[in-house]
Amino acid sequence: MKGGHISLDHTFKVAKNIKEADVYAAFNVMVNETQEIAGTYYVSSTASNEIVHAIESLAHRLGFTPTDLYTDTWPADTSMFKFQWPKCAGHLGIFHWMHRITKTLFPTHTHFNAACAELSRVVFDVRLHLPLCFVCLVESHNVIRSNDTSHRGTC
Repeated sequence: MKGGHISLDHTFKVAKNIKEADVYAAFNVMVNETQEIAGTYYVSSTASNEIVHAIESLAHRLGFTPTDLYTDTWPADTSMFKFQWPKCAGHLGIFHWMHRITKTLFPTHTHFNAACAELSRVVFDVRLHLPLCFVCLVESHNVIRSNDTSHRGTC
């Protein structure tokens, strides 16, 4: 398991079946090329200090040197990942990237569902039409909340 492109994410459905009081979530590490799970770690919160041991454990595996890292919180905790894998490029996972965008939309707007569907169609066209993501948001009938600046520059 070389770990070229890896995805790191928390999942809550797996942890809900664990009867331990301090288990809140499962932190999964998937190697995207092979779809293998490199590790699953049960954590009591989504705080970064809960996953440090998982990151260190992965970094000590022989030959495990990821080139790209996709997380649910990027760019948060960049230094933790760069310390273990200095040459690894970090990214926000696509689901979380899209979620940051759709959180800025008015969910009660009549074109909300159409705007989300169009964004999804454009994004999952293997990034060939990435500029269309911005066009479909700009031309989506003013669905975007003009005063929401919470995620500007973080995606």
